[in-house]
Amino acid sequence: MIIRHSRSPGYDPGLAAAFDRAVTEAVAPYAEGGVLDMAVVARLAWGRPW
Repeated sequence: MIIRHSRSPGYDPGLAAAFDRAVTEAVAPYAEGGVLDMAVVARLAWGRPW
């Protein structure tokens, strides 16, 4: 379970920077001009619940 975000006060700045680099490296091949294009899919049910 994650109990602290990498930008939380007191989080090791070296670990946060390493995490940022790892994520950037992992997603860079999928980015165009530094932007990730992500599709969002959702299902909506209108009306009263059963």
